[in-house]
Amino acid sequence: IVPLNILQQTIDEAHKFYADYQIKALATREEMKAWCKGGAESVGIVNPEKFIPVKGEPEAISEIKHCTGVVLDEASILASGGGKIKWALIKSCRGIEYKLTCTATPARNDTMDYASQGSFLEKLKNENEILWTFFARDKEGNWRVKKHAEAAFYRFLSCWSCYLRSPAKYGFKDNLKDLPAPIIKEY
Repeated sequence: IVPLNILQQTIDEAHKFYADYQIKALATREEMKAWCKGGAESVGIVNPEKFIPVKGEPEAISEIKHCTGVVLDEASILASGGGKIKWALIKSCRGIEYKLTCTATPARNDTMDYASQGSFLEKLKNENEILWTFFARDKEGNWRVKKHAEAAFYRFLSCWSCYLRSPAKYGFKDNLKDLPAPIIKEY
């Protein structure tokens, strides 16, 4: 599942590494449902908008349960509070054993980002679970990790997430070496 503007780029990159894989771009919601049911020995690629239900259809796409796994690229789409795409993705992909979410913009220290990722990956019963387990509101009304729960929160995150700081450590080009040091301003 990738945004429409990078769908072809994703296919092209995949062919560089997996030339033998048959990759099928799924152009419509109906085509996606048929591909999921068909049991084809191929990789299907679709944009998240195809998960938005058409009037009269259920929110979840039940046919996706036939898939072995799902990869959600640009998973920051899950950060949109109560968005239609977010909930259609979460509900459609429930029960799929292998799921991977990828993003170059990891959770921006926002509890809902963590909660949405955890919900999609089925690491939480619901998004509220992360709030009442690890967070409390501060004086300004913002959610903050409870002091006594910090270690448990990061242990919880580390059991299902992975953050890469330097692609060079994994054999990729070091595009980060020339970045200036961050400027931190405290108010």
